[in-house]
Amino acid sequence: MSLEKYELTPRDNNRLFEFISLGVNGSIKKKVRFRKMADLNIHNMEFGDAVNGSEEVDDMAVSDNGDTLKILATVAEAARIFLETYPSDTIYLTGSTRARTRLYQININRFLSEISNGFEVYGRSDREWKSFSKRFTYESFLVCKRKIIFK
Repeated sequence: MSLEKYELTPRDNNRLFEFISLGVNGSIKKKVRFRKMADLNIHNMEFGDAVNGSEEVDDMAVSDNGDTLKILATVAEAARIFLETYPSDTIYLTGSTRARTRLYQININRFLSEISNGFEVYGRSDREWKSFSKRFTYESFLVCKRKIIFK
């Protein structure tokens, strides 16, 4: 995406990223963490404010720093780097609230043509995973690298 992003600091072999949100409420340290789910190659993407002195992420924090699009672009960049590092893995994401899940969906819709160039996106609706479509409302999402098949 060609949106402005914050500078990311990668940690833990590109499984944890940190950055600083700069806005109307000052400097706020943010984290994006990819945590493996069970024995699968699926990683839950956790995102939110950094919890002081720990690796934890506060995904319920509301910063209202006036830089939502820049933050989301930065989080998307962390996801891109993660999937470039681990191309056979998949990212699972959902918002910590329905409003946040809706915000994620709005922005996936907004940038779907760019995202689809290198990645596949699926949405979960009515307990079923489907290829992402702008026509549906989803509860959660899966993102993986687009598989290139040569003939």
